[in-house]
Amino acid sequence: PVYVTEIDGEIRVFPRYHIQIPHVAGWQSEGTDYAITYCGLSNLAMVIETDYGLGEADLQVLSQTHNNLVFKDVNHGTAIQQITMQSEFTEHQTSVHANTQMQWSTVKELYPDALVYLYGMNRSIDGLVLALFDEPLEKQRTTGEKFIFPTLDLVDQRMDVKTEIFGYDNGLAQIAIHPEFARENNGYEFELAGEPLYIETDGQIVRLINQQTGQQVATHNGVHFGIWAQFFNESEVLM
Repeated sequence: PVYVTEIDGEIRVFPRYHIQIPHVAGWQSEGTDYAITYCGLSNLAMVIETDYGLGEADLQVLSQTHNNLVFKDVNHGTAIQQITMQSEFTEHQTSVHANTQMQWSTVKELYPDALVYLYGMNRSIDGLVLALFDEPLEKQRTTGEKFIFPTLDLVDQRMDVKTEIFGYDNGLAQIAIHPEFARENNGYEFELAGEPLYIETDGQIVRLINQQTGQQVATHNGVHFGIWAQFFNESEVLM
């Protein structure tokens, strides 16, 4: 899969293969610095503004917690949990932007002129890292296989823990949408803590839209339900 962003009318495409090694890729648009972060353990890409109130950040992988990466902001000495995008040592929270998950063949058809991020794999360690983690990450995405780090509670059994959901956190409440439900229910309307939303899908591509603004909201696309439920243990479920 690839992840597509549309910010200030500019469409950028980030193939999972090319962001799973650096974990972070940045760019600037209209004077604002953005970055896409990717966690292979969670199968999660998040797009953020890198200035979250402390000035421009320099994000580097620090560690993982419950199969989700923690990034260190080396410019400001703080850390950010990727799935929540909350600063661990301050009250600051990043501005998160929407991205859309789709297949490369679809991108070529819909966005032939989009900017595509390609990681050069120039470091000698890159090939080693790919070889080392390729099989474990494949098992991480496989139903019935254990998660790499066995720290998850996995008490929420409303859907299989390996299900790659569409998750949404509006700051007041969270919801996990089963991918089959999302792809089979175009136009489905619901509310989350008073926010009116609807699903937009062609049967493959899924977007969650705010009914009042008509704008796509920032969903957690493809994250494993078991990891989502660890961080958002009061999440609603749609399936």
